[in-house]
Amino acid sequence: MGLCYPRVPTWAPFRLQFGCNAHQALAAQLRRAGIDFQLLDNAFLDIGDFDRAQQLADKFSVRRLHGLLNRAAERFSPVISRFPSGYHWSIMQVEYATDIVFRRQADLQPLYDELVRTAVHAVKAEDVAMFLGRPLDARFKGELGTDFHTRIEGTRIKHHMGTGPRMLVE
Repeated sequence: MGLCYPRVPTWAPFRLQFGCNAHQALAAQLRRAGIDFQLLDNAFLDIGDFDRAQQLADKFSVRRLHGLLNRAAERFSPVISRFPSGYHWSIMQVEYATDIVFRRQADLQPLYDELVRTAVHAVKAEDVAMFLGRPLDARFKGELGTDFHTRIEGTRIKHHMGTGPRMLVE
């Protein structure tokens, strides 16, 4: 799975959390398959065989993930032996990414400003809330907003909802 981390509480109700990054998991698979790639931060800049990389990504198995999580829970949280039903796994945060690789920056340039403008004007935090299964209604009292920043590395648009850890789409 690549680099992952467990967060193991020592108090009830023992909400064991795991974090992992699918880009890192794919990078590990590419290494094992002997496929050259270039990963910068959390983005693939180049992959020697895109078709094979997609095949590897498509083989992601939720059943395998559950098995890994169950084994890790037994190892890192021995209290699980006191609960005959074991752990129930749920997803707290998921970020989906579509990496689009252009062979030349000049090919992207005519599209870039339009993509950013569309992302700013078309996708709102309310849409992200709906996507996350938390549609807004009059009872919502939390913070909701969008942050837009232009940096040396590029443009970032972040939608957030709530006052706790931010749910975001970049």
